[in-house]
Amino acid sequence: MKEKLKLLTWGLIIAGLGIGHSFGEDNWLNSLEEAQKIAEKEEKDILIKFIGSDWCKWCIRLNTEIFSTDEWKKKATPKYVQVVIDFPRNKELKEEEKSYNKTLKLRFGAHRYPTILLLDSKGKPYAQTGYQEGGPKKYLEHLQDFEARKKERDSLLEKIKEEDKDKRLKNLEKAVDKLTEWEVESGYPELQEEIVSLDKDNKAGLRLKYAEKLAYYYGIQGNNDKSNTYLETVKKIDPAKAKNLDVEIKLFGIESTYLKSGDWEKSLALTELTTLTPTGETAQNLYYIIALVNHQLGKKEEVIKNLEKALEFAPESEKGKEIKEVLAGLKEKTDKKPEK
Repeated sequence: MKEKLKLLTWGLIIAGLGIGHSFGEDNWLNSLEEAQKIAEKEEKDILIKFIGSDWCKWCIRLNTEIFSTDEWKKKATPKYVQVVIDFPRNKELKEEEKSYNKTLKLRFGAHRYPTILLLDSKGKPYAQTGYQEGGPKKYLEHLQDFEARKKERDSLLEKIKEEDKDKRLKNLEKAVDKLTEWEVESGYPELQEEIVSLDKDNKAGLRLKYAEKLAYYYGIQGNNDKSNTYLETVKKIDPAKAKNLDVEIKLFGIESTYLKSGDWEKSLALTELTTLTPTGETAQNLYYIIALVNHQLGKKEEVIKNLEKALEFAPESEKGKEIKEVLAGLKEKTDKKPEK
């Protein structure tokens, strides 16, 4: 799934906290709800930036080169209501702000920094982008290009109103496919829910596809009731897929709670997920991350054991190829005898 977080890598685990710089947020709100009120009143679109203000190199460059310039403030302010959702590392936000920012991040699937989202005045996204070089003029032109996409989205959503069930389902699928291509599908769970509802017998293969997406989407947000509802739908159609999906949702929870904070001992709760007997690339990812945790704890034998286990599940996957290289390097170091 595109909305899933990228797999952790050795480099990410051992990375430092960044370059220790921050910037001001003139004319930027911290609330999407407040932005919507203004946007609807003033007939503007909304621009949200998801950033790491004091550590993310590209976030800092985006602000320095574009958002903090007089040209941006002069030309963008009349067009967009601007919202900043920050994830700093060297300063503490209030707990309610941290919780709100995390909720919004998961709601829109903003898993990289910087993520720039364009939304209409009702808070529905139509474009996602990030850093672009060239200064404010070029960036404004870049954003202006998305106006055509917004019109295309509106046209696709209008076709969904078709009363014929089969045509409606087809148009829903077309709309969600396009929104997925644009990386804004997380803003439209209601469309995916309707697809699941219309394809009752999974004849089009869409009930399973979107029930899986919705179970994960709601699961990572902590909406257990909705997540379990769609997980049960998946289970009735494909029990093996449901089992892996359950592991992926639980894995996300442990990653976001312990791994991100560097609490390696508590991260070993990952090992409990192996009792759920996942398969394929889901199992491979699980054992791979367990190996990463053991690497941080200095348990070399456990690292190799879990990497070898991970390799067994999907040796020819992209992650499998990476694991082969890592194992070869580790074993070479282990086999080398110290020079006398």
